[in-house]
Amino acid sequence: MELMSSSDEGTISVTLEAPVGSKLEVVNQLSKQAEELITQYPEVVSYMASINGPSGNSLFSSGASTSSIEITLVDKTERKQSSEEIAEAMRQKLHQIAGAKITVSASSSIGAFSGGGVEIDLYGDEDETLQALSDQIQTQLSSIKGVRQVTTSMDDQKKQVAISFNKDQIRQYGLTGAEIAGQIRSTISGNTSTTIKANGTETDVRIIYPETAYANVSNLGDISIKTNIGAYVPLSSLAKITMDGVPTSITRSDQKRYITVTCDIYGRDSGSVNKEVQSFLKQMTFPDGYSASLGGTDEMMNETFSSLIMVIILAIVLVYAVMAAQFESFINPFIIMFTIPLALTGAFILLFLLHETINMVSLLGCLVLVGIVVNNGIILIDYIDTLRYRDNLPIEEAVLKACPTRLRPVLMTALTTILAQVPVIISTDANSEMLRGMGIVVAGGLTTSTLLTLIVVPILYMYSDKFNTKIRKCFKLEKKKNIYEVDSECC
Repeated sequence: MELMSSSDEGTISVTLEAPVGSKLEVVNQLSKQAEELITQYPEVVSYMASINGPSGNSLFSSGASTSSIEITLVDKTERKQSSEEIAEAMRQKLHQIAGAKITVSASSSIGAFSGGGVEIDLYGDEDETLQALSDQIQTQLSSIKGVRQVTTSMDDQKKQVAISFNKDQIRQYGLTGAEIAGQIRSTISGNTSTTIKANGTETDVRIIYPETAYANVSNLGDISIKTNIGAYVPLSSLAKITMDGVPTSITRSDQKRYITVTCDIYGRDSGSVNKEVQSFLKQMTFPDGYSASLGGTDEMMNETFSSLIMVIILAIVLVYAVMAAQFESFINPFIIMFTIPLALTGAFILLFLLHETINMVSLLGCLVLVGIVVNNGIILIDYIDTLRYRDNLPIEEAVLKACPTRLRPVLMTALTTILAQVPVIISTDANSEMLRGMGIVVAGGLTTSTLLTLIVVPILYMYSDKFNTKIRKCFKLEKKKNIYEVDSECC
């Protein structure tokens, strides 16, 4: 099961993330390596790369060092592999590039609804404990068949330089934290000492240390800080300098902090993978105040499926109520309703044979099927009643005459609907996979329902009539009135 079938739109997204602080030139070089490997695939028509990275000193740059490559493939009728299969092959080859974290995925206009992945929400307060539990979950996820590209929101941390002043030490030199911070800022960012005027244009002249003076954390400690008496002391003697990781964002749900562990799925449906994830989550031991639950598409899928199943049940009840009012009987509509399980059986069998998953669209097909499959039963039962009460035929003779007589209209109404689903099932257009499930359900359900209605419904009708006759004799109830006799009396 999955929320929606993945669609083949002929586009693939590649994201290359260089180590934190990598300069634009480094990111560009890694991107070129990836582009050379991408062009080796004959299915690639074109690609476009967008590169982001710091151009100045990398130690104090907060910009992301990434390259995003959007790949366009030939039309899917001109290639043997789907976009997901090509993306998987690219993923294996691009992992050869050292020094970069690379993710590859087939693009879809319906985003998270398509195909789906796994998202685990991990709740807790302490970063260290969350990191340890996250590592454990990532290890478990990586061992599941079909799981790819396991990541966590804690991987999005950025590095920052933290300078912690020694208060006693800076007091000895008559300095304050604000004064030292100002000198550090001037050293790194520079000061505008004067302005040059040329041809009516003013240009600022900034005095700044060379980049080598603060290229790394150890060099920062060598920055000279001027004291109030005019002496200079190194920054390392006044403060402790560290490189700390900080999260780019903090997420909360119901006032509880949580992080997410996510992964992509290849070659399997998200429902079966979610079952395995649920299994190992139940076996994990969490400290007090910590917990984990499935979120994302799994949560959305459960809510959607529950709503659709309730709608299908309501549709069945309404269809039964309408037929009971029209037949003026509770038995005949009940017999006709047996065509629904016959139809659903054929629908699920055809889904299995064509390797299609149960998803939101196929369940919508089941909803449509509820209102369609009863038509054949209504045509048959109504004609049997007509032969029995209008022509006064015995029940067996009425059934044997009604089935061949109503075979043609039953086949005509069924075949017109079944054949209308063929283009939906065999279509190879973009996003055709989205509606294929509905076409398969309607075609498969109507096929089995049509074939079995002519056998199962008449048998159930005869047995129910015999049972009804015995009940009336046992309780001495009046025989059901013949509507045709009532009409003749009125005339």
